[in-house]
Amino acid sequence: ALVDAALAPATAWALWGDDDRYADHTRAFFGQIFPFPLSRVFPWKLRRDALAKLSGAQNVRSETQALETVTKAYASLAAKLKGKDYFFGRPTQLDALVYSHLVFHAKSPVGRLMLEKTLAKFPALGQYVNKISAKHFADGPALLRDPGALPEIRLKRRKAKRKPPTKEELAFKKGRNTWLAVAGGITALYLASSVVELSTHEL
Repeated sequence: ALVDAALAPATAWALWGDDDRYADHTRAFFGQIFPFPLSRVFPWKLRRDALAKLSGAQNVRSETQALETVTKAYASLAAKLKGKDYFFGRPTQLDALVYSHLVFHAKSPVGRLMLEKTLAKFPALGQYVNKISAKHFADGPALLRDPGALPEIRLKRRKAKRKPPTKEELAFKKGRNTWLAVAGGITALYLASSVVELSTHEL
């Protein structure tokens, strides 16, 4: 219950709730993977769905509210751990769920910006994350790098040297790109809404 009611909303708000974090990090991540206009359409749709879920079923409408909720969850989780490596003495599904959110809160750029100070008040949770990272991931936090930095998942883009365009070519390109962007955006939005259904519950 704590994962769905508190940790997941905090993760979702860190990703989608703040305009600056969204533009600087979340949307930029998609820009590294998908070409335009998909790099704008996919995050726009995911953000719209995430904010709708936050304000609806999860009843989180502000960053202050998300922080208040997650602070209570941190306190409860720290009390349940009582210095143990795992909640029930051995790895369980609960550990996997809690760890996935906590390591995001502690290590990701958007997580640190929003949650670093709050999470630091609960050193037991920091130790919990570090112990699992060290024990179950060979290189620890180094493995938790930005997926957008991995060349194997980037869409290949051909790069060719081009001569500087003339004024006439620039004017033509601007008009052409405007209509291509509109047409591409409509097509991509249709595909995203009818084919791609990503659940923010999995964050």
